[in-house]
Amino acid sequence: MLVRDLTGALTTWVDVGLPEPERLHRASKAARRVAVYAHKDPAQWAARIAEAKIHRAEELQVFAFDRGWLAQVVARLERRMKWSLARSDSEIYLTLGDDTLQTMLERHHDTILGKNRAD
Repeated sequence: MLVRDLTGALTTWVDVGLPEPERLHRASKAARRVAVYAHKDPAQWAARIAEAKIHRAEELQVFAFDRGWLAQVVARLERRMKWSLARSDSEIYLTLGDDTLQTMLERHHDTILGKNRAD
């Protein structure tokens, strides 16, 4: 997802998943804010990210969804349905039909990107 300001300038790049380092490098050169929301355990991905050259890596924001919560979401998904999503700090509220599922995002920025910081 890309967010642009009123002038059309790219301000935020949001990726869901575990993007390749090259994609993150390109994103951080294009947008002031880059956020990654991992749907899988980011531990294996962390090694590739820590070794890669990523522009402004220390400013990347990395979050992980609780996998149990994602399983609950998947079990409730239907082909056509209305849903809404709200985020308040680290809390996520997802309303699917009449049900609201809540979870906390886990921040992984320091553990994943700490090796990539310039000392």
